[in-house]
Order: sequence, then C-alpha cells, then structure tokens
Amino acid sequence: MPVYGMSYLCGDGMLSWFGLNHNAWNPSWVSKGNELLSNYVSFSGFSFWAFMIGGNLLGLGLALLAYPIVKRVATMMVSSSHKATKNREVAKSRIIDTVIKSKEAVRSIAEKVAANKPNGKEHSSFAKATADGAPDGFDLEDRSECASCNTE
Repeated sequence: MPVYGMSYLCGDGMLSWFGLNHNAWNPSWVSKGNELLSNYVSFSGFSFWAFMIGGNLLGLGLALLAYPIVKRVATMMVSSSHKATKNREVAKSRIIDTVIKSKEAVRSIAEKVAANKPNGKEHSSFAKATADGAPDGFDLEDRSECASCNTE
C-alpha cells in the first residue's frame, strides 16, 4: 500500500506542478469508481493518470538510484563465478596429474615384477600385485608366499 500511495502522490504532484487538471482526463469507468468511493470511504478525486504517471516516474527514479548498487553487486558475483571456474579447472588438472602418476607407478611396479621372474616362472604374489595395483604394504622382495619360488 505505501508504494501505491507514493506513486499516486508522485503523479499527482507532477501533474499539479505542470498545472494540469488531471481529474478532467479520467476515463468514464474511473468517474463511476470515484462516485462509489466517495459514498463509502469519503474519498473522491482519484485520478487514473496521476496513478499511472506517478507509478512510472517512481519506478524510473528508484531504478536510477539502485543502478550503481546493482551493478557493483553483479560485478562481484561475476568475478566470484570466474574464480570458482578457475579453481575447478585447477582441481581437474591436479586430478589428471594424479591419475597419470598412478598409472606410471603401476607400470613401474609391473616392470619390477617382470624383472623378478626366477627360472621363467612368475611369482603369484607379484602377479596379484600388478592386477590389484600394488596395495599398500606390499613387499616386492618377500617371496615366502610364492608357490613357484618354494617348489624347488
């Protein structure tokens, strides 16, 4: 309600400032509404054009006042969005580097396993290590569990 009242007062003041009789320009349906209002709430003289012009002027004025603030906030939001995108790209490149290093580590373990085949036989624990990706705590020199090493 306060916004509607302010827009009406703004339009009424603007039209009065120019010396225009805005009540004479009301459409016929507004005149009938004025008669109804004067009977029930003791208010007559509602001007359609004062309301319309005042609402537009008030909206335009508030938009011009708010523009610098909205522009500053939008700029901050866009810059934070760009920073977040850059952080995602950095994280993605780190993940890719980690995957590449992991593949290289598995490949080097597979080469060590291939180099540790006694009598052309593969150690079963080494084969398991290459298939599982060399779990933590796996000892390449421990051949106690290898059936091919202990059957000589």
